[in-house]
Amino acid sequence: MAVAGHLPARQEEPGREFKGSDGKLCKQQLKVGDTMNLPGGAGSVTSTASRSGPAFQVTRPPGSGWALGGAVVAVFGLAGSLFIQRHRI
Repeated sequence: MAVAGHLPARQEEPGREFKGSDGKLCKQQLKVGDTMNLPGGAGSVTSTASRSGPAFQVTRPPGSGWALGGAVVAVFGLAGSLFIQRHRI
């Protein structure tokens, strides 16, 4: 979720937690376009965008077919060399 906000000119410490008048953490579920005012005149936070879920990208390396084919040929070559008897002339 992307969030935009307006904070006053003074710099607050990073990761500051805002607490309400009751001493509990100030938190609220925001939908796109909703604005939440921070306590003590610290500014406001506005939700600007939302993603429906994680984005996945599935890729296939271009040489994987050749690698598999080479491995299969190597296994058959090894098996053949083990089972075929040598003939001395």
